[in-house]
Amino acid sequence: MLNPPSLFGSAPHPAYLGTFHPGQPVTVLGAGFSGLWMAYRLQQSGYQVQVLEPSSRVGGLIQTQKRPHGPVETAAHSLLVTPAVARCFDDLGVPLVGVHPSSRARFFVKNGTLTRWPLGLKASFRTLFGLGRTFNDSRSDIALSEWCDQTLGPDATRELLAPFTTGVFACHPSELDLDLAFPMLRPQQGQTLWAHFRMRKKQNSAPRGIMMAPRDGMQSLLDALADRMKPVITTGVDVRDLTPHLIAARGEKSNVVLTQPAHVLGGQWSNLTDPNLRADFEPLGLDLSQIKYSGLVTVTVFFKHSAFKQPPRGVGVLIKRGESYRTLGVLFNSSAFPNRVYAEEWVSTTWMFGGTQDPSALTLSDADLHHLITTESQRLLGAKPGTSPVAFHITRWPHAIPVYNAHLKHTLVRARAVLERNPGILWFNNATGKVALRGMIEGLS
Repeated sequence: MLNPPSLFGSAPHPAYLGTFHPGQPVTVLGAGFSGLWMAYRLQQSGYQVQVLEPSSRVGGLIQTQKRPHGPVETAAHSLLVTPAVARCFDDLGVPLVGVHPSSRARFFVKNGTLTRWPLGLKASFRTLFGLGRTFNDSRSDIALSEWCDQTLGPDATRELLAPFTTGVFACHPSELDLDLAFPMLRPQQGQTLWAHFRMRKKQNSAPRGIMMAPRDGMQSLLDALADRMKPVITTGVDVRDLTPHLIAARGEKSNVVLTQPAHVLGGQWSNLTDPNLRADFEPLGLDLSQIKYSGLVTVTVFFKHSAFKQPPRGVGVLIKRGESYRTLGVLFNSSAFPNRVYAEEWVSTTWMFGGTQDPSALTLSDADLHHLITTESQRLLGAKPGTSPVAFHITRWPHAIPVYNAHLKHTLVRARAVLERNPGILWFNNATGKVALRGMIEGLS
């Protein structure tokens, strides 16, 4: 058993905002991944927990839908597995599978075609020399693109970093705050990147994460958590008015963990019925309501194997803006992981559209997406002319990923201060410091 004061106690903790009344019962609002994971870890630590979910199902954005040709993921498809993540899956009895040894290639697009490395010889040398460049920017708010321009150089920003952040955060690196999104990348003042990375390697001997996926789909993780927590989960509960939960937590006899997205929680904090609570939380609610989210459309597309002269092999491809493709990237599902198609005659891919640079993609009709993918699959993946996919499965998320920008960073500072003045009230989800499942798992491990 964990020691409650260390992970879930009265001292601030970096994984979530707020502090607990140690040992007091906990109500978790929301049964998405963040709510289920928090409840599970609290219960392991000896806390009495109940989970209240407003909808009729648990799991939030993450679903694995069984379709005729293969499974369809509505959100995350895989994750980086570190020792802490592996322990989580092992404890829950969820088997993991790695990327197929012959399919580990990751691609970029350069001048319209797939490439393993988008930089030319001169640009590669400029990027390499950037490792020895001294970092002297002491500003507190630095965009990730500015950091890369000053260190590795503009070529790396444009050809490497931009497609990476577009594929992972669905936004441009100029929108991301260095210290919030990638704090481990900031060298000390006057230090070179090379020296910074060497120092970090000496300080952190933990093995690097490897890309893996649950054998039976991402929902198997949620199902395992929901099964463990089933006795304490209640669905269909109206939790729009947070006032009773916050008042109870202020009375030092209970705790409440809020796992709602920022834009939802902001509205709830701005409409509290208790005047004392409203004085503390209403200004913060306005800040939360202004947190920017990337909207995404994901389309899992099944092709016949015969649609390609050579089906795509690898993990997938990320595409920077300006490459004449509207898709942000494509995952090669059936190439990378087993059990992603039900017969060898099928090929499974997932296409991503939208993000902060193309918000109108969320208004594309099903027919528009079908035409777009049919056209781009021929140019990008070499699908044969005259062929088209055999099945489309479309998911639209208007608020998919919080943008880790300076506004979010400063809002989290203000939120931490407000919540530390109100022990027993906590906030934990993918906007509170760890955007990926791996980070959220590690944060409570």
